[in-house]
Amino acid sequence: MAQAAVVGRPGAGKTLFVLRFAQWCGCRRLVVTVSTRPGAPGLRRELSPAEAVAQLVGLSPPTTRRLQSLELVHRSGKHLLAVELVDTVGLTDDVHPEPDLRRGMADSLAVALASRALLHLLDGPRVAQQPGQLLHPDGIDAQLARLGETRARYAALVNKLDLPGGARGLEEVRRLWPGRTVIGISALHGWGFERVRRFLLRSLP
Repeated sequence: MAQAAVVGRPGAGKTLFVLRFAQWCGCRRLVVTVSTRPGAPGLRRELSPAEAVAQLVGLSPPTTRRLQSLELVHRSGKHLLAVELVDTVGLTDDVHPEPDLRRGMADSLAVALASRALLHLLDGPRVAQQPGQLLHPDGIDAQLARLGETRARYAALVNKLDLPGGARGLEEVRRLWPGRTVIGISALHGWGFERVRRFLLRSLP
């Protein structure tokens, strides 16, 4: 099963996106595997979408402290999407003081390098407020975008279009990152998920 890494800063909405996207694709039960290291045996839990959101999505980032993966199989007409979505630890510009989170970030970068596709979540309202800071060429988001360009299977997902400033953040990303695949989404409401599905179908064997 092809692997796609879901990356971004803490609080961008990575976990909610993974869970809602699987639900949108028709998954009624979600098997989530939590691992401490890439490739290591993990703890598998089977949850309903509502249970998964309640247990795995938090209001105060960073909520995801270890790699979490979810296998998704979705058929639409003649097209079959079979992908392992890896929900990674939020990445920051600075070195985090907690050793566990530093290790989680290192593992997340390793997964990003090994995955066939990169889904890069950006917080639309935050970008609208601080475009020059969040999308600075030396920042983690710009570095992830450059990594994605070398892979040719990269999409920036500008999240939270349902919130004030989300649409303006999407415009800023498209203005500052011309030529890249940029998709506006709402992880909460499922907006833009059809475009994400089409991107994955094009990008994965």
